[in-house]
Amino acid sequence: AARRRLNPALSMAVLPCRVDPRTRLSRALVERLEQDEELHTLRSRIRESVKAREAPASRVPLLTYAPDNAASMDYRSLAREILERSL
Repeated sequence: AARRRLNPALSMAVLPCRVDPRTRLSRALVERLEQDEELHTLRSRIRESVKAREAPASRVPLLTYAPDNAASMDYRSLAREILERSL
């Protein structure tokens, strides 16, 4: 609805964030997003991470604060996905 009202050429997608694949709730929510035909759900998922919550408090970007953290790797994966879609 927002796209039709604001900008019909706008491309929107859903990015599941703070996903904890160990919990049924997270898995069920992501599955539900993927099944909704009106939503374009990105392949990337940003996993829940303590380091991702600590980084803003330290005023340091997550990729600098914890470059090898799962969430950092997820954001890199998201960047690759977006770049691939843009080509």
